[in-house]
Amino acid sequence: MTNNNQHIPSGYKPSPLGIIPEDWEVKKIGEFGKVITGNTPPTENADNYGNAYKFVSPADISDSKYIEVTEKHLSKKGFSISRHMPKGTVLFTCIGSTIGKCAIANESLTSNQQINAIICDSKHSGEFLYYELSHRSNRIKLIAGEQAVPIINKSTFENYKVLCPPFEEQKDIADLLSLWDTAISKQSALIEKLTQRKRGLMQQLLTGKKRLKGFSGEWKRIKLGDVADVIGGGTPNTENANYWDGDILWFTPSEIGKTKYVSQSARKISKEGLVNSSAKKLPQNTILFTSRATIGAKAILTIEATTNQGFQSLVVNNNNSFEFIYYYLDIILNTIKQKASGSTFPEVSADSLRKIIITIPSIEEQNAIATVLVNVDNEIEIAKEKLLHLQNQKRGLMQVLLTGKRRVK
Repeated sequence: MTNNNQHIPSGYKPSPLGIIPEDWEVKKIGEFGKVITGNTPPTENADNYGNAYKFVSPADISDSKYIEVTEKHLSKKGFSISRHMPKGTVLFTCIGSTIGKCAIANESLTSNQQINAIICDSKHSGEFLYYELSHRSNRIKLIAGEQAVPIINKSTFENYKVLCPPFEEQKDIADLLSLWDTAISKQSALIEKLTQRKRGLMQQLLTGKKRLKGFSGEWKRIKLGDVADVIGGGTPNTENANYWDGDILWFTPSEIGKTKYVSQSARKISKEGLVNSSAKKLPQNTILFTSRATIGAKAILTIEATTNQGFQSLVVNNNNSFEFIYYYLDIILNTIKQKASGSTFPEVSADSLRKIIITIPSIEEQNAIATVLVNVDNEIEIAKEKLLHLQNQKRGLMQVLLTGKRRVK
């Protein structure tokens, strides 16, 4: 049954944070338990520091639910004069660009003054509060002061209002969301395992240390320029509107490196812009390779395109596999970077790339090696898609569970 006047469903009530279940409350963060701000032991006293206890900074808080500190920084003395945060404490960063990051202490630790911590009492679930703060972090950021370095002080933080279900429901919500966190963690570990496997295969297969079944014989030493045409890019005059917004793709380095294949660029140039600049039209299967400032980001074109001058792209000839050369560039990346020069920022010239000596097998073995690595890439991509699906599921669950729109049975 719904109250048609106020559009409030039966069993729900209005609150400062929206319509919520009747048995939920709106509470200040400080009502969940004790709020403390971290502190830094005097750095001039070396006796305060050592390798005995964890000392957390915002940099130690990532997307993971629990604090991930690999090194311990405080001595017993330093720990004794710090503000202790027991296992289960909820940490929330409150200063600077990191405002909104939160995590749970997985052991007794301390933190610096950029973190406010909540030690929940026996009537409140720290895990629930962690999810509630994570869900509301973007809104909590808005209460930061507007000084040069934004800050949420302890008083402001502990008076911020959040939702609070009954204790048993807090635990049920946290338990359900924890299932997704566990699945996400396992999927992330699988991706890392597959990525490590790919690195190992690349190191062995692309150097000839490991040969695929059916292949033997010497690999040939050859110049990179004998394997591929190396072609630079260019930028049409940005003040001439006739050179832009045409139908020719035009890539910049910032668009490269996120995916193996690219088929869409942020900007396009016209045929007139192509003719009146040093940009060159590159065919499908060209390897785009960034050659200045950030050297070595790469992608394979799935359609004709052009680039700006931040590239030296490789058009691999028909006697070699463009997929193999794409992977092989990682093996010689350090050599390529050593060829860079320039006072403002390092840059690799087309001529330097052409002269680099590489050692490669026949095209048949190149294709076989590329197939193995492509298959691993496909496994990684499928695993990443599953991870994204799990993350989206979790976000959806948080939206309904932490607002009371869906109740845990």
